[in-house]
Amino acid sequence: MSSSRSGLQFLIVIHFGAMNEPSGNRPIKASREIEGARAPVNLERRIRQHVIGPVHGWFAACTPGLEPVLLAQARTIGLADAAAIQGGVTFVGRLGDGHRANLHLRVANRVWMRIGAFSARAPEDVYREAHGLPWEALLPAGIPVRVQATTANSRLFGSGMLGRPLLDAIVRRLRSLGLSVPPLDSDERIVDEDADEIEEGLTRQILLARLDSNRLELSLDSSGQLLHRRGFRISHGGAPLRETLAAGILMAAGYDGSSTLVDAMCGSGTFAVEAASIARGLPPGRARGFMFQRWPSYREPAFNHLRRQTEGEVRARAGHPILSRDNGTPVLDIARRHAKAAGVFGDITFENNDFFQAPAPVGPAGLVVLNPPYGLRLSTGSDDPVAFYRQVGTRLLEVWKGWKCAVVAPSPATANALGLRENGRLQIANGGLRVIVVLARC
Repeated sequence: MSSSRSGLQFLIVIHFGAMNEPSGNRPIKASREIEGARAPVNLERRIRQHVIGPVHGWFAACTPGLEPVLLAQARTIGLADAAAIQGGVTFVGRLGDGHRANLHLRVANRVWMRIGAFSARAPEDVYREAHGLPWEALLPAGIPVRVQATTANSRLFGSGMLGRPLLDAIVRRLRSLGLSVPPLDSDERIVDEDADEIEEGLTRQILLARLDSNRLELSLDSSGQLLHRRGFRISHGGAPLRETLAAGILMAAGYDGSSTLVDAMCGSGTFAVEAASIARGLPPGRARGFMFQRWPSYREPAFNHLRRQTEGEVRARAGHPILSRDNGTPVLDIARRHAKAAGVFGDITFENNDFFQAPAPVGPAGLVVLNPPYGLRLSTGSDDPVAFYRQVGTRLLEVWKGWKCAVVAPSPATANALGLRENGRLQIANGGLRVIVVLARC
């Protein structure tokens, strides 16, 4: 029997009660032997053997449509065997390579570490294979574990046939090593894998179980909160563009900091802040923490060394102008606070003006980006969005001749209304809406 049912989730809370627990992001003192096991087990040895030592498979997930952009950056930062597949990029590497991916990839939403793959045609297969995995060396102490299980074209489906034997295997493995596990709490609500956390500050380790054609693949989320949460956004201008999407659009348009950038309808300033980070070589994850910092395998000195390696590549200032423009002081104040929190305020010039009135800046042509108000996002002040986008295109052609441009549009009709000489289009999701990004030259 086959099924395409997907999205089932189960929540368990695993508590390593037999050990002294770390606080914050301090690693477990894994050299201690686990108490209560039939034979003493050196956890530090298991961590080195199963997590720190081996080369793992990894998957950096991104918004569909941005795979080529993510692949280019993965190769730029030296991730081995990087290849684009639907929804992201695969690569191989040791634990430190996964840390580097979280710290540097500007377009990725999450970075998953593959921990096991096997044939599963019956619940007994799931239990047997999962029980043999070194969960004691993988799962963080004292943190809830959410199992996201999806099935397609397989004999198994539903919480009883896939999720329950998987959870049972984890529990029995940990108990056999003297680790206490509190009662399980099953949660079968369907939640978007890339959705923000339901509750602010709620920390959960996500274990992804994908069963397709009777083959089960297990992955651990190494990121924690989605990677668009850079750690410095303080508020928004009413319709924020995710940082990962803004970076992806800039990079798809060819921006690398070597030319002028104008965000002509800046809102909260996401394009300008991301452009300044790109121009200076600032890691996008520089101001946030990650789930892997709670793993038993986390070694703070090694990660601090990785951070220090990037410091020599960071430039003190952006080499070319970055302009953040909008029509209204309140929204510009938000953009200024955003830039200050991100540490790039000095790299951006803020201008209060109207796109339909202001000229292009004096000097060599660069890239102008626009994320106009559209559809459900904000009112454009026009009853005809096609007419509005036609006005945008006319203004670009009249005032911004020779400039490259990237314009976010809510539909094929509005994208076509721009009337630009296009170099390509991106079709991506933003805030639950499918949008088109027109890449062109004015």
